[in-house]
Amino acid sequence: MAVQPQMVMQPIMFAPPTQPRIHRFRKVFSRQDAQNIRILVEIPPGVLKEGCWVCCPAPSCLPCCAAIPCCGMPQYIKDQIEDSKFIYLTESGLLWNEPAITAQECCGGCMLHPCFYRAQDSIKMIAYDDPALGYIKNTAGCMANCCQNMFGGDGAPLQINQVFCFKMCLPSGACPGCCLPTACGCMPCRDTCKVPGAILKVDTASSSDSRDKIIKVRDAIRQRIK
Repeated sequence: MAVQPQMVMQPIMFAPPTQPRIHRFRKVFSRQDAQNIRILVEIPPGVLKEGCWVCCPAPSCLPCCAAIPCCGMPQYIKDQIEDSKFIYLTESGLLWNEPAITAQECCGGCMLHPCFYRAQDSIKMIAYDDPALGYIKNTAGCMANCCQNMFGGDGAPLQINQVFCFKMCLPSGACPGCCLPTACGCMPCRDTCKVPGAILKVDTASSSDSRDKIIKVRDAIRQRIK
């Protein structure tokens, strides 16, 4: 009786370190190793908290029950969302993932499943030399923990923007020469006026420390690439 040969999985061979990659006109994207992007600091992302009125998660087979005030999101999708989040300060810029909830595909991708969700990644980056990374404000406030425990939330918001006019105005990408008052930096106003920058959700307990780390790394990289 012939013995069938067993298939052996070959290990993945990564490329060895190479010479540095130099960008002449955007020095911020230069890398010490052309095959890798270094992560300098990891920032703890915000964690989703349900409001005090939520007493149980929705059943996995009926995620639509999360619309009921006393029901939260199914545990499996919450675990996927939280496990997909990251905030990295790389050698080139601020890199983060803001995963969203979307319907899961079924039937070989021909249709969407009516009862199951999955995490949809949304990875974004702002380079250190981008003016949008010039103004970083911790807008959480002293009552952030109390408010999240009461009403729920997904972390402390760090407002990242390019500002001018003594930090009173935000530039608008919707119309050249237009601006938006800094006080109107909420998400609906930002999205409508296409304000450069982002609202970064970080861990509430370390929001001030996260802001300081971003500013420290940004300033060091900007000084290096001058």
